[in-house]
Amino acid sequence: MAAYGLYTHISSNKLRSMLLLAGLFLLIYVLVYAGALLAEVMIDGNGSVGYYLMAASRDLVKAFPYATGAAALWIVIAYFFHQSIVDAVTGGEDVTRQQQPRLYNLLENLCISRGLPMPKLKVMDSEARNAFATGLNRRQYAVTVTRAC
Repeated sequence: MAAYGLYTHISSNKLRSMLLLAGLFLLIYVLVYAGALLAEVMIDGNGSVGYYLMAASRDLVKAFPYATGAAALWIVIAYFFHQSIVDAVTGGEDVTRQQQPRLYNLLENLCISRGLPMPKLKVMDSEARNAFATGLNRRQYAVTVTRAC
């Protein structure tokens, strides 16, 4: 899974993202199973280990559609609202060319030189100098840059 150029990095990131999404479902199933196992032990503490494992497995089968729906809902919410969540946490604000012409031109020239679409430019207040990019598709691309408080 070595990546050498920009497009192989993009492809590698997409593959890893899909693996992480599949891992989210697996993690939720494991948590539901662990919760069911704990509940079975707390309800009836006189059974054998095999009994508890089988009872928790039956509970997992019953809860499987709900766990799958919850994980899918989590992914849908994250997909559609990730940028607003990031902005709410970081305090990032949209910046126009008129507000920050030098920064905007710098980002625009970088995108042109690399053949990338121009993302939204956002600025957040922070003592640390930093920048990060977010977005899952061309409509959602954004670059956030820190500004000294």
